[in-house]
Amino acid sequence: MKNLLLVFFGSGLGGVCRYGLARWLDGPGAFPWGILLANGLACLLVGLALGLADQRPGLGPAGKLLLATGFCGGFSTFSALAADTLLLARQPQWGLALLNLGASLVLGFLAVAAGLALAQRWGG
Repeated sequence: MKNLLLVFFGSGLGGVCRYGLARWLDGPGAFPWGILLANGLACLLVGLALGLADQRPGLGPAGKLLLATGFCGGFSTFSALAADTLLLARQPQWGLALLNLGASLVLGFLAVAAGLALAQRWGG
């Protein structure tokens, strides 16, 4: 239960921060600078959190859950994609790393397009 609460609070804070950043930087019809910045910052933060958790015993698994899984996951799920892909590449599983990137981008693009098409069909 403790682990779920750590992820819950971290992701809630991350989501609020992403929303605030996008509201601050993005205007209607403008390039989504806020989300781009959130993706980059979340990737930087997840790298720091994972690296520090390995070096600092006090941070440990709870810190990873709160910061990497929770906050960074709520701030940007792109950070999870980047971290998983990097871990595959470091094993070294380059084929799986590239497959993860390509499949995630293509699937995400197609899923959004399908969702929009379904909404238009059902919305009249």
